[in-house]
This record gives sequence, structure tokens and C-alpha cells, in this order.
Amino acid sequence: MITLKSIGESGHNGTISRKVTGKDRVGSIGDVRIIPTSNSKGECLNFSDTTYSNPNNGSYSFGNLYYDNNSVGAHFTLWAEFLDRSFKPDTIFNMLIKNGVPNDNNTNLIFEDTTSIFINGRVYQVDENLNTCGLPDISFYLNDILQTTTESNVLGEYRLVISQGDNDNLYNVRPDSSLYEFDPIDIKDVIVVRDFFNYDFENTRRDTIRGSVTACGSFYFGSVELRVEKLNGGCFRYTVETDKTGNYEIVVPARSYAVTANTVTTDQNSLPDGYTIIDIMGYFEDTVDTVDVTTSSAVSNFLYRQAPILSIDYLPTNSCGDMIDTVFYEGIHVNIIFNVVEQNTGNCPLDTVRLVIQDNTPGRSENIELSVIAGRVLYEVFPGQPLLVDDHKKSFTATAMDVEDAHNIDIVSFRAIIDGTVPQESVEQTVSPDIPMLFLRYPPRDVSFSFFKQDSCTSFSSSFGAFSWRRS
Repeated sequence: MITLKSIGESGHNGTISRKVTGKDRVGSIGDVRIIPTSNSKGECLNFSDTTYSNPNNGSYSFGNLYYDNNSVGAHFTLWAEFLDRSFKPDTIFNMLIKNGVPNDNNTNLIFEDTTSIFINGRVYQVDENLNTCGLPDISFYLNDILQTTTESNVLGEYRLVISQGDNDNLYNVRPDSSLYEFDPIDIKDVIVVRDFFNYDFENTRRDTIRGSVTACGSFYFGSVELRVEKLNGGCFRYTVETDKTGNYEIVVPARSYAVTANTVTTDQNSLPDGYTIIDIMGYFEDTVDTVDVTTSSAVSNFLYRQAPILSIDYLPTNSCGDMIDTVFYEGIHVNIIFNVVEQNTGNCPLDTVRLVIQDNTPGRSENIELSVIAGRVLYEVFPGQPLLVDDHKKSFTATAMDVEDAHNIDIVSFRAIIDGTVPQESVEQTVSPDIPMLFLRYPPRDVSFSFFKQDSCTSFSSSFGAFSWRRS
């Protein structure tokens, strides 16, 4: 039995709670009668104020207990009773924090059934090589009651605690089969008179991991060996090699696995042009795919990505002598179609890239990001006004960038002449004193031209193809 001292404000807000376990504080014992009495002033508890430990987790609780805030406090005595079982500790003096919040010492409020017994066993899997591997975190039912305080450990070991003499010493044991298939399904009518061992359950389910190791468009470049091992390492570890199409398949015990590309088994001289074993394995070096085949088969694919190749279907051009320039016309929209394929794959169209465009032709500079679908993307150019300085060309740059590897890029750029007019009001001019001036179209389309020139004499000159006029 346990003697408790509750300290806090006066009132009916005291709580005593903990649990009943098996020996060595393993598991939980349900249906144990907990009997309290009071040894101090306040309300007296008697046999009618009893409670029973929870069948699922062994917990018990008393609430609305009276205590005051003097130095003596209120003393309570608890003891456990279940058939002819023995419990410990015998007597413990303890304190509770007010309002029923337990402190660290409340581990001493555990009733431990010293005469309980265990059913011990293991939950495991066996592969075709007769390797075994435990299943952790499996719950169990005891006489169809889920034992929430008992789960298998990382080795698959479990320990169910029961009280001898209950249910005529007959028990049924089964693991939670909501995710797994077990053999046997359960163990019935266990006669409990001592500790039992080797009550094992095997998860017999098998499932398939399948996938491929290829480049874009399922392009087969060579055979690759993959490593398949139990997640977090350990007892199940396998290797499987891709076939002549880059596909693989392996049947494994149903659980979670880590899949990695281990090595290229094709000789370097047999690999296609542009492929090297060093590049391929360097690409897959840090790639680990986690798959779960607990309840169904799973797919694990490895895609070897290479640099994109970016091209443009058509650009309008115009020639002047030996020079060929890209020419846009002010206010006339132009559709540009970009093609993106992956190198060394027979021009496989890519949709794993994003296209970033820096377009200066409208007269402003901005970055535009577009999605590539099946290797193609359409972009509409809105040409602005002509450029009257430098070489009269405005820049345009498109960058194809792999969404998973920002270093895999290709760039296409060009400079375009905008054919159009610059409004008169935008031409900077001054008249001082009043001098008649003639502004010609710029750039000109004939042999005429005009210009301003300022020197120390502040003279202005104008020339014409038909005649000349000069005044200074």
C-alpha cells in the first residue's frame, strides 16, 4: 500500500493517479481494485470509494480529494487488491502537486504486481536466404483487449504481462494485423501458470519493388546494380541488376527499404557516346529512394539527367550586305517557339526544365519564367520602340535550367533590331536663338542625314543630299 501526503490550497481539487504494472514495471495490469482511505482531517474515504485499473493501460485515478495548506496536510492510504496477487511497494510516503499535476516522484505511485507472469516472444520476417529481421512497434491483443502499453522493440521482441489466476488461467494472444499478415494468426488458450517464452509470430507477406535506371525518354545507357536494404540498415540487404532495357524487379519481405544505385556494371567501352561511369555514379552518389512495401508493391525509378539543349524554331531576319540581323517591327507581335531536348538521348524532349527569359525588346528589362511541356514552350515578343544609340540592337536571352540541378543549363541569346519610329516629342532639341531646323527620320532610309555639332564657336551645321546650307 502507498501512503500519500497532498499539499495545496484547501478544497476538493486533489488528485491521486498512476498505474498498475507487472513485475519489473513491465506492461500493465488491468482490473486491479485500488482502495483508498484517509488518515487525516477532511472527508473520509472508505471501501465504497474504490476504483479499478484500466484494462488497456493499467492506469487508475482518484479525483476531488480534500486537502489543506497547513504543514501537516492530508494523508491518504492506498492498497491494491486482485485475487491472491502480491503488490509492491508496501508503504511509501509521497506528495502531490496541487490541482492534481503529478511531480517527478510520482513514479513511486506505481503498483507492481510481483506475482505476475510474462508471455515472451518475437515478431519477425524471414527472407528467401533464411535471414530473419524483427518487426518493431507491433501492438498486441490479450483476450481481444488491445494492450496499449506493450509493443515490440527494434528487435521485434515483446513481453505481455498477465496476472495468474485470471480468466481461469486461459489467454488468447495475437498481434495487431492491420498492416501485416502473420503466421500463426493468433495463439489461443494459453494456460498461464509460469513465464512463457518463444511465442513467435512471423510476418509472411512479400511484395515487389520494381523500377528502372535510364536517361530521358527511357533511354537505356547500360546496366546498373542497385542496393536494396532495410530502412536504417540491418538484417535485410540485397542487390539487383537492371536488364537490357534498364528495368529491374525484386521480391522482398513487406516493410520499408532504402534503394540506391550502387554501380554501373556495363563496361565503359560499351556505353553510348557522352556517357561515363564516373559521371553516372557521381550523379547518383547521394540519391537514396525510400519505398514502403508494407501493404503493396512500390516503384523506385532512377533518372540520369544530362544538360539540356535549347534551340529556337524560327526568328525573322533581314539582310544588309553581308550582315544578317534579327528584325522585329514595332507593335507587331512575334511568336517564338523554343525546343528543349536532352543531350546524348536522341533528342529526347524535356519537361524537367524551366525556361528563364530576359527580354529587353519591349524597352524594359525583366525576367520571365516559363514551364516547358514536352520539350516545347511558346513565348510572345511585344517589340517596343527602336533603339537610337549604339548598334541599335536590343538583347534577348533565354536560359533552360534543370529543375533539380541548377548547374545543368543551356543558353540561347540574340540581339534584335526594332524597325519603327521614335515620336517627335521624345527627340531632345533646343533652339537658341531662333534657328530654323529640319529633323529627318532616324535612322534614315535614303542618303540624307542630319546632325548637331557643338564646338568652342557654338556653330551648327546641317547637310542635305540635294543641296547644302551652312551658316555660322
